[in-house]
Formats: sequence, C-alpha cells, structure tokens
Amino acid sequence: MMTCRVCQCVESDSRGDAALGFLDISPPCSEIVGNDDDRDSDSLKDQKEGIKSCRKESGVTEFISPTGEIFICNIDLEAGSNHHEDKLIDLGCSCKNDLSVAHYACALKWFVSYGSTVCEICGSVAVNVRPSDFEKVVASLKDYEKLMEKTVSGEPTSAYVGTGSSVDPDALAGVRRQRLSEIALWFNIHISKDNSVSYNNSTTVSQVIEQSSTDPLEAVATNENAATKWAVEITGVLVATGLLTVTLAWLIAPRVGKSTAKFGLHILLGGVCALTVVIFLRFFVLTRIKYGPARYWAILFVFWFLAEIDNSNRASNLDLVKEKDKMILHMETDADTKNLVNATQNQQLDRVMPTLRLEFYSTICYFSSKQQKYKKQLKSRNSAASFESVSLVLMAEEKKKDQFDVESASLLVKELRSTFASGKTKSYEWRVSQLKSIVKMMEENESQITDALTKDLSKPRFESFVAEISMTKTSSKLCLKELKHWMKPEKVKTQLTTYPSSAEIVSEPLGAVLIISAWNYPILLSLDPVIGAIAAGNTVVLKPSEIAPASSALLAKLVGEYLDSSAIRVIEGSIPETSALLEQKWDKIFYTGNGQVGRVVMTAAAKHLTPVVLELGGKSPVVVDSNINLKVAVRRIVYGKWACNNGQACIAPDYIITTKAFAPTLIDALRCVIEEFYGKDPFNSNEISRVVNSNHFARLTKLLDEDNVSDKIVYGGQRDKASLKIAPTILLDVPEDSLIMQEEIFGPLLPILTVDNIEESFDLIQSKSKPLAAYLFTTDKELEKKFVSTISSGGMVVNDTVIHLTNHTLPFGGVGESGIGSYHGKFSFDAFTHKKAVMYRGFGGDASARYPPYTPKKQKLLTALLKGDIIGAILVLLGWV
Repeated sequence: MMTCRVCQCVESDSRGDAALGFLDISPPCSEIVGNDDDRDSDSLKDQKEGIKSCRKESGVTEFISPTGEIFICNIDLEAGSNHHEDKLIDLGCSCKNDLSVAHYACALKWFVSYGSTVCEICGSVAVNVRPSDFEKVVASLKDYEKLMEKTVSGEPTSAYVGTGSSVDPDALAGVRRQRLSEIALWFNIHISKDNSVSYNNSTTVSQVIEQSSTDPLEAVATNENAATKWAVEITGVLVATGLLTVTLAWLIAPRVGKSTAKFGLHILLGGVCALTVVIFLRFFVLTRIKYGPARYWAILFVFWFLAEIDNSNRASNLDLVKEKDKMILHMETDADTKNLVNATQNQQLDRVMPTLRLEFYSTICYFSSKQQKYKKQLKSRNSAASFESVSLVLMAEEKKKDQFDVESASLLVKELRSTFASGKTKSYEWRVSQLKSIVKMMEENESQITDALTKDLSKPRFESFVAEISMTKTSSKLCLKELKHWMKPEKVKTQLTTYPSSAEIVSEPLGAVLIISAWNYPILLSLDPVIGAIAAGNTVVLKPSEIAPASSALLAKLVGEYLDSSAIRVIEGSIPETSALLEQKWDKIFYTGNGQVGRVVMTAAAKHLTPVVLELGGKSPVVVDSNINLKVAVRRIVYGKWACNNGQACIAPDYIITTKAFAPTLIDALRCVIEEFYGKDPFNSNEISRVVNSNHFARLTKLLDEDNVSDKIVYGGQRDKASLKIAPTILLDVPEDSLIMQEEIFGPLLPILTVDNIEESFDLIQSKSKPLAAYLFTTDKELEKKFVSTISSGGMVVNDTVIHLTNHTLPFGGVGESGIGSYHGKFSFDAFTHKKAVMYRGFGGDASARYPPYTPKKQKLLTALLKGDIIGAILVLLGWV
C-alpha cells in the first residue's frame, strides 16, 4: 500500500486538511497533472463560483485581509472551511514508488520548507504541485508574520467585512488571527506561550519568502541536485587527472617504460567505471533510502560484500589448486603410489562421476591427517572401493613418512619452487604478515622458548630473553619498519653514452633457500636468517641443529602453526637429513657452524653453483693494553666470555694478549669480577650455562688435560661430567702449538698470552687464521688506528666485546676461514636478494655514429665521447677537426 513520502501515513492529517480549507486550496484531482495555468480559465471560474455558492449555502462568512486576500470563516474553527479529506496524489516529479506520492497538504509543507517545487531527491519539478497554491501559502505566512509584528507593537488589526455582513469586525479579526495561526502551525511555524514565533530548522518566514520570491519553475535552473553536481564535478576532476596521468606517462615512457602509461590508462578507465556504477546505484537502485549519506554507505557495503565473496572464491580455488598440485607431485615422485592410483582408477574410478574423480584425487593428498573425516565422506557417496584405495595409499605414505631421504627432499624443493613461482612470497603484504607472525610467535610462546633453552643448555632465563627472544623480535620489527624502503628500486645515474636513459637497481628474491642453523643460540641463529629470507621474498627450509633437540622440536611446531607452511618449512634430523637437503639445488644456502662442516656445505653447493653464506667463527683475540680503565675493561671481557652462553658463542673472546708486566694485575681483576658476577663458587652458579653435551664436554676436557697445558691453569678448572659443567677457567702462557691455541675453544676456557710489547700482539694475531671478531682495550689512539688498519677480522670492537652484534646497521659476518658473506638488518635482506641492474630507454635519441660503418668522422666523435672530451666532440660535429 502506498504511503505519503512526508508523513509516512495513508490517511491525511486533519490539521493539514484544515489549513488547505482555510486557504481555499483544493487538492488536484487524479486526472489533473498540470498547473492551474494550464486549465481552462472558464472551468476554473465555474469551479470557484461553485465553491463560493456552496460556502454561502453552508452559512459561512467571508472576510477580506488588508492585502485583499479572501478568508472563509465557518462556525467550526477546528474543522476548517469547506473541510474535505486529503487523498494521496502523484507529485509529478521523477521519483518512483512511495517517494512519488504525498498528501497535498504534506507536499505543500515539504516544498515550502525547501523554497521551491523542485524535488530535492530527483532534482526535477513536482508538476502537480500548483505554483499558485505554493504562492498562496507563502503570502499567508508573510501576512501572519506582519500580524504578529502588529500584535507585539500594539497596533490594532482591522478586517474588511463583506457587503451585507452583520458580523462584528473585532470578531472577524480574532477569527482571522485564529485561521492564520492554524495555517502557520501546519507549515512548520511554532507559537510559544509568549506569542513569539519560531521556525523549524531555524528558518524565518522572511527567509522562506525570499527563497520563494521567484517562480518555483525557474528554481530548476538554480537549484541543482547536490548529488548530480557532485558527480559532474568529480567526473571532471577524474577525467582531467586521468588524461594528465596518461599524457605524462607517454611523455616519460622512454625513461620509465610503456607499462607506466598503461597503468595510468587503467586508473582512468577504472575510475570512470566505478563512478558510473556509483551513480547508477545512487539514482536508480537506492532511491527508496531517504537519508542521502545512507545510500553511499549502502553502495560501499555492496562493494565490500562482493569483494569478500571474490576473496573467498579465490582462497578456496587456491587451496584446491595447492592440494591438486601436491597430489600430482606425490604421484610423479612415488612409483608405488602412482601404480596404485592407476590400478584403482582402472578398476573403480570409471564407475564414479567425473566430479567425484577430482574429489578422490584431492582426498589422496589430504587424507593422511584426517582419515576419519574423509572416510565418512566417501561412505556417504557409496565409494567403499575408493576408500580402500585411499587407505592403501595412506599406508604407503605413512611407511615412508618417517624417512626424509633425497627423494623427499626433492619433492619438498619442488613444492617450494611451485609456491615461489606463484608470486605469493614476492608481495609486500605476504612478507609483512609472516614477519608479524614471527613477532607474535615469540611473544605468545616466551615461556616455552625459555624452557626449551633450559633443557638444551641450562641457559639462564634472562639470558634467553635478552639474547634469543628480544633480539629476534627486534630483528623482525626492524624489517617491518624498513621493508617498504628496502624493496623500493634504487635509482642510479647513467652515462653520457647511454643518453637518454634511466637506470635502477631492483632487489628481487632468489627463490628457494636453505638455512642450516647452529645449536649455541638455537632460536636466534635459526630465525634471524629466516627473517631476512622472508623479508627478501623467498621460500625457506630451516634445518635446526639436532644438538639442541628441545629447541629444534619447538621450532618445528611453532613455525608450522604461525607461518605459511606452503613457503616456510622446518626439517628436523641429523646428518642423513642434512645430506639429503644438500643434494638438492638451492638458490642460496646459509650455514652457521664450524669450518669443518662449512667445507662440506660449500662442496655440496659447488655442484649446483649455489651461492652460500657461511658464518663459521674462529679464534677471536682480545688485546689488552696497560693504560686502561681496568675495572670497566675486565667487566666487559668477563661479560663477553662467560655471560654469553658460557663461552659457547662464535664471537666470544677466545684468548687474551697482554704484556708480561700487566698480566698478574689483569688475572687478579678477572678473578674478582668473576666472583662478583657469579659468587665465590662460580662452578655452581645458576647464572652460567652448561656445556651443551657430552661430546663437547670431552673435547673441552681434552684441551685442559693436554700435558703442556694442565699446569697452566691459574683460576678455575673444576668440572663435572654428570652435570656437564666446567667452571670459568683462566690459563697463563699456554704454548702456541697446543690444541687450545690451534682450534676454536667454544667454551669457558680463557688462555692469556704475554708479550714484551703490546704491538707484538699484532704479529701473533696475523700468524693465525682471520678471526670472526677482534677486540682491543686501550686509550692510545695511535695504537687504536694501527689495530684497525692492520688486523683483518669479520668484525672489530675497541674497548668492549660482542656488543657490535646488536647493531643492525653493521654487517655481521666473517672473512677468510671465519666465514663468507654477512647479514643482520638491511644486510640480511641483501644476502637473500639479487641486485638486478635495469636500464630504461626509449626510441628517441638514436645516434647514427653508434653503428657501422665507422667513418673517420664517426671514429673521432666516438673517441672524444669515450674519453669524456666534450669540447673535442663538439669540434668534430662542427667539422673543425
């Protein structure tokens, strides 16, 4: 049922009917769709005469206002003159449905409030609202305002009574006042108790009259619809912007490539299409929504809903493709599975619908983890034979699941390369999501991580938090902050010989990378390179050390839960699993460990010409001069040696070199600080980690028990095989050819070598392999400069130890036998990216001198250009040379 667009009712309001009666306004009949001016003047005259005679017959009294307007007075002031029930009429504008109909009194009230008969919704004129009625209402409101002004000023109001009337003029004035009050009350003017006048929307009668002083039909030209005006203006801006974008893109195309111009054209077309859809929905679909902004919210909701549906479909399709690809890879690499599926296909699948065939293939891939679920699905389709086939496949897969061999490694690499080829890992959004997941993983599993480190190394919980959890989170957050900048191509200069051109360096991911981590910092040294590989956009296989089994198992569990398993995988195991992984072709191998295994890794990589990063460690020396702040220096040495995993760190001080005269003082200071940090009995301190396992305990014991070394212990030396503990131990003047001075100690033993002159320490350091780190404590600036310029090492710190590891603006890596390559911060991103050189040229500026045949003039010109002799080139062009 149709309702009034103003009052939302079917029946009219009696006060509106009365107001029309007081103004002698009759609603247009259903067949009347034009204005008063369009109707025959004679018929209008006859109608008015009929109404007048009807009024006289009804005993009504007419009176004339000072402006000459005729008002009809009936005995019933509440009902109004010539009262009739107002019916719904068609407004005659472009609105549809309920928006196109209203009671005539409501319509006049609506349009008077807006100052014209132009519909503010559709922007067209309401042709069935008579301009004469509109003007009559406005004149009455103006008359009422003057009447109220006279009342306030105390001026008498007069009324002119018709001929032959015996009605008291004062009575007529009161009636007139009552009628005008009723009219004003209906048309949104309110009378307060003190007879003051107020208006809805803070609009005065004068303002309404001023707005309506022109012909309502003429208001069409001046009262444009706001939405239409907005659409026209935005379309103009969009077209201008798009044309400008395309023009600029084509102008600079020789430098930036045609793809940029195409991108600008796509922006233009997309914007125009989107604007067309919005206008269509706004003016043709959502016109029933009366609140303007709500229409645009509805449009946005529609777009959001469609986008969500599209994303869901894409996600489901992607999952289906992944499962199908996984199934195909399994079938290609597993002969038993392939034969079984072929047999099953020949015997059973011919009876099944084609759609069931695809579902059966997907079931084979996914069934290993959810057998019961798919058993019910297959039974529901009466496919018992298919289920038996799947069960056989599962049995074969489960039998091989415990073995990670070369074939399994090959399949893993294929899956990762398939993921990388899809382009998913290259997007900024994917990289950020994985980095955030690493931060979340560290925050939500802090207690599990510290427990695992306690099981593997008895590492103090605070040390675990600082050196493993906190540093990993810091590395991830740094990448999140800087990643967009790192990914941006780096603009570089071009040469005169390539003019006109532009050039840039593009950082592109390598592909599938293998990371083999160490046991001494099993969380940090595993995830820190993984963070760099993810930030660079690679797929990753992480092989944690089997020497820290609790941490390895936890990493496999957490990475599977928090990160994208289609691109990031963890493979646990020992030598067989590592060997199977090294047999594969990778795009980069990152290894952290000792030099012996590093040679194995590099040999395997050489088979496929795979680049490597090797973080190998070495014997890091500490040179201690005598002119130092002894207390501060010793505290920093003790911290770097024993507070960092009890010496089991690649950059921990390996040995000290000092003068013979200063050695006793240094040893006493070391003893005092050790007891200050770890108590009188450091051996039983809970602030020091234990040795990782019995093999490393035996290796360290062998170093101490060597004949020419055991009598050199000046502090510590206690050990307990059962608890795998060795006390902080200091040795003095051990032989240079002893085992403890030939190999990296990687434990709580600290030899001290003495020299006559501190500068002799430089020769001693250079006689050994290049270390991963070198430390110097001195206040002599000349000695400091000589140390930096003479000693070659992966990193170097003056007047401190190990602290350079925490600075992400410095590269961390070795040199020579201490390692190849570096990482940390931006250097991690660079380690897993290829710096691709890109030059852009257009088809303009093509010089003929570049091409054969090379005439004498061409040769002179090119020779001058290659030498950078601009003047000579100009002289050649002018023919003066």
